[in-house]
Amino acid sequence: GNRIGFIAQNFVEALPEEYANIVHMTYGTGNPLYGLDYARINCILWGVCKNQKKLINSLDERLTLLEQSKT
Repeated sequence: GNRIGFIAQNFVEALPEEYANIVHMTYGTGNPLYGLDYARINCILWGVCKNQKKLINSLDERLTLLEQSKT
């Protein structure tokens, strides 16, 4: 059908071993396919968002200092 989602194989290739419980095999179609636990993905994405926010704040502070030094 027309559904949207992440490509599970991308997660399999990129995830550290300790996060392997995010990916599982599904056999509903007769062919084994990777599936994802979206609830667990949210935990990782939240951590990424927090790290990105820290980086943005740091870069914003640096930019402000650079702009102030020009005047």
